[in-house]
Amino acid sequence: ETASDTEETMALIDLIKSKYPLIEVIDIKVLTVYPKTLLASEVAHLGFSFPRELSKWGHFFWNTTNGPWQRKWHHDLSLVSLFAFRIHHFPPSNFFIHGLYRLLHHISLWRWRNRFFAIPIELRALHLVLKLWGRVRIGF
Repeated sequence: ETASDTEETMALIDLIKSKYPLIEVIDIKVLTVYPKTLLASEVAHLGFSFPRELSKWGHFFWNTTNGPWQRKWHHDLSLVSLFAFRIHHFPPSNFFIHGLYRLLHHISLWRWRNRFFAIPIELRALHLVLKLWGRVRIGF
């Protein structure tokens, strides 16, 4: 996928959201190609090389950008879209988590609108919260 293709996808999402504001876009996923599939042979035909040993394919996971066919910012785009569009993901019953999610939602929405995918703010915030949450659970 070229940068132009990605921009067209984002423009289509913007158009759909403007016409149907209540529609929920789940999130944009990063393509993961697996060995011995038709897609893998098509990607290889485009000039990308893959690991020669099956064990090396174990480093490829869904929604990550460690494949040679992916751009580094695709993972951030996927993460931004997750927080930007899934506003009702956590119920208000957990005030802290819901509040954090709403904050990340507003940051992600700003990033989406400005097409700023360079710094994974949401991912860093999540790692920090999970680390703090783990300390709280074990009593520091």
